[in-house]
Amino acid sequence: MISLLNSWLFAPRVRWLLERFAIYAVLGLAAILRFVNLDQPHRLIFDETWYVKDAMTLNQFGYEASWADNPNAQIEAGHTDIFNSTASFVVHPPLGKWIIGLGLHLFGNNSSFGWRFSSAIFGVLLVLLTYLIARELLGSKLWALTAAFFMAIDGHAIVLSRTGILDIFLATFVAAAFFALLRDRKSTWAELIRRAQNAAFGVVDTEHPGLGRDYLHLGVVWRRPWLLVMAVMLGAASSVKWSGVYVFAFFVGYLIISETILRRQLGEKFWVTAGIAAQGAATAVMTAPLTLAVYLTSYTGWFVTNGGYDRHWAEQPGNAATGFWAWVPKTLQSLWHDHQEEYNFSINLHTPHSYQANPLTWLFEIRPTAFWYTYCDTVKPDCPTATGNLMTVLPLGNPYIWIPAAIAAIYLLVRYIMTRDNVAGLILLGLGAGYLPWMLYLNRTVFQFYAIIFLPYTIIGLTYVLMLWLRSRKKSAQPQTRVFLILFIIVVSAISVYFLPLWVGTWMPYWYWKSHMWIPSWI
Repeated sequence: MISLLNSWLFAPRVRWLLERFAIYAVLGLAAILRFVNLDQPHRLIFDETWYVKDAMTLNQFGYEASWADNPNAQIEAGHTDIFNSTASFVVHPPLGKWIIGLGLHLFGNNSSFGWRFSSAIFGVLLVLLTYLIARELLGSKLWALTAAFFMAIDGHAIVLSRTGILDIFLATFVAAAFFALLRDRKSTWAELIRRAQNAAFGVVDTEHPGLGRDYLHLGVVWRRPWLLVMAVMLGAASSVKWSGVYVFAFFVGYLIISETILRRQLGEKFWVTAGIAAQGAATAVMTAPLTLAVYLTSYTGWFVTNGGYDRHWAEQPGNAATGFWAWVPKTLQSLWHDHQEEYNFSINLHTPHSYQANPLTWLFEIRPTAFWYTYCDTVKPDCPTATGNLMTVLPLGNPYIWIPAAIAAIYLLVRYIMTRDNVAGLILLGLGAGYLPWMLYLNRTVFQFYAIIFLPYTIIGLTYVLMLWLRSRKKSAQPQTRVFLILFIIVVSAISVYFLPLWVGTWMPYWYWKSHMWIPSWI
């Protein structure tokens, strides 16, 4: 039986078909899981109460405006013109809300499908980016396909893609930046190696005449289009949530350090100054201004209108800077003051919340955030059938993906320390850039669903460990291992089917919901 399965599933023709066309099937599956019944529930769930309403007023005024008291019921009933023109204090940059606003523009403010349309689009893009990143890292279309499939059917990714909040946009822009980093790394390292080889063999490099056998100087690599793409994507990420700034620091820091070490390995005499002072400075010059420009561009609506929060703060008597900073335009001074207020609010957010989750627990999804929960103990107009029906939207990842992925991340950390495995290190870079900054805020009110920013890398890490395990097996044992991996994928898929009603807002009996609450902290 095992022999027959292997001979069919891994036949050259079948492998060719999978490598060529299966990614389209995975993306189609991801789209189905994200778009079907996207309008359910027709309620502003969890933080949609902030971001969807902000998107509506951004479309109207160019800045986030305030609403009448308790407007959600009226908005859900289709009465969405009950906002006023007074600016509202917000704690996140506007780009993610502008993106939500695209769906509102296409489908109308009273369409819950429109509230979530942009999130679903970005959720599918995140699956595609997971595939592209895994293909770059693992060098295999089939294993990249496995990672993309896990992302497509994972509940955490599905729910974040079906909700009109910011985090799916952040995760997608960061993934795009990481893919650009990988492509830039490949081309830049190839260029440095080419220059070193030319110098070692005495080849005259007309573009870099300073290269020579006796005084190896590889020069600064300026032609780095993928680095510019990375900078733009990180500017977009930071324009959704400030978490993108931490990712910028991780990614640019990695590039500078890794390229400096490469120069040393290639034999460059003054590798520290060449790597950090020269190439590092050039990398910063090529990225930081572009990232900042993208970030400021996201505030165009705030700049070109007069009603935004703190828009004219610096024009008030006694507020404008004096002395050295007096030259800064008052508009930018006002924006800086607005950012200070936002930062102070965010950093001091310690209000207890029933679903807050310490970042130390995120990898093992100890306390997921219930986005929506309603229970019908009597027959009501908005309950489809009789007593006992329940609906929930719970961004709980597939436990058969998350727990093995967390264990794989720990293994990859040990593997990198012991062997300096380059692939493991890059996976840990993506994971660490999105996760480690939260270790600074262990006592702040934060939530499990923030983990979407590093989910692609934990899933790719799991896929990489499975690949390593298969390749470490003796040739005679590999057919059985392949069958085991296929069975594992089938079991993971079955668990996703089992949990799917909790992810997509489906009515279910109470006992069915209760059967999914495997540990008390999931309730």
